[in-house]
Amino acid sequence: MYPASKLQTVSDENAGRAAILGLGSTFPNMYTQDEVCASLEKHYKFDEDTLPFMRRVFAATKFESVACAATPEELGKRMTRTEYVKYIKSNLREMGARAAREALEAWGGDKSEITHIVWGTMTQSIHAPTMDIDLCKELGLEPSVQRLNIEGMGCLTGYRCLGLGRSLAESSPSARVLVVVSDIRSALMNQMPEYPNRASLVCAALFRDSAGAAVLGQHRGLKTSEKPIYTVMNHQSFLIPDTYEHVSLTETDNSEILLDISKQVPIAVGKHVGEFLRKVAAGFDVDLSKAAYSLHTGGPKVVKTVAAELGLPSDGELACMASWKVMNKYGNLSGSSNLVVLHHQYKMEKEIQAAGGPTGQDVVCLSFGPGLAMEGLLLKRYEVEDKDGKLAPAVVWGNANSSPLTPAAPAVAAAGV
Repeated sequence: MYPASKLQTVSDENAGRAAILGLGSTFPNMYTQDEVCASLEKHYKFDEDTLPFMRRVFAATKFESVACAATPEELGKRMTRTEYVKYIKSNLREMGARAAREALEAWGGDKSEITHIVWGTMTQSIHAPTMDIDLCKELGLEPSVQRLNIEGMGCLTGYRCLGLGRSLAESSPSARVLVVVSDIRSALMNQMPEYPNRASLVCAALFRDSAGAAVLGQHRGLKTSEKPIYTVMNHQSFLIPDTYEHVSLTETDNSEILLDISKQVPIAVGKHVGEFLRKVAAGFDVDLSKAAYSLHTGGPKVVKTVAAELGLPSDGELACMASWKVMNKYGNLSGSSNLVVLHHQYKMEKEIQAAGGPTGQDVVCLSFGPGLAMEGLLLKRYEVEDKDGKLAPAVVWGNANSSPLTPAAPAVAAAGV
């Protein structure tokens, strides 16, 4: 622990909760959808039905641009398994390290104080040492750092890892947890069958690449030099019944990767999202129709469905502005989208409010993936910039005895992880 004179004063209700202390995100090369589509036409074979289908699907995404780790020579190239593993591992490490460095810099602490690292990706392969070890070496973390490597959880990975980071941070006032999620999901197009089927082409049109990172610590142990961004009020998970087959990822004998996503996914998410998020927000006096949302960039249809179920006007154009912006500019970023969107939510706060978006402190995080499963977090915005651009306390909620530096939690709190 640190000397008491260097610790922040916090309310008893909030002292044990985790705070997000820094965020980071990064992207690789940028392309247009036309460029990606043309590369696939060059490297794969199509019959008279699938080629026009692919062109229609790419055009229908309406992405302004997309993020792909591939060089122009690698874009859309059908890779051997050896080429694929080398390609994804080097790019996952490079992007993950960049996002982590940005989060560490935003936190401003000494990296020797990082006690845990949680790594997550859906772009997995069989290899060891694992990426958590690679990142410890790349970032110069202490050999004593406790590590966890999470793979295969799909588009909910970022918020699953953030929820786990929250639990680790709340376990000890001295814990400082680095969460890093990186995905090269555009690589699905590098492992398609020679004659791609329609399901593979839909995935090739949607999925792209990024990395996001966060640093967390418990309020009780924060030094005065540490500036929280959000307080994590709650985190919950939910497996949607009777949806096991809605998303599947398989490898064939020749190492081709097949991802199949049912058209029923938005319907299933929409059927349960309202009840799920009401449980996430229970006990915290949150009006879900007025909160800001940091949603996984799962495609326009699912974002619109969630907005409709929650009563958000104009397809969530304002409440989900960060999600729409990330999706339109970079594509569907799979599990890495979670922290990337949250970082954009933080950076875009003034822009969102100036446009007429949510002005309160509540930020609802939501992601969904194979299972089908959902991850949800409720965050409270901790501080905003004053007119001089300096960090100042946000409007305080809770009881009158709360410190102006730290928001108090309500007396009744919903269950966490």
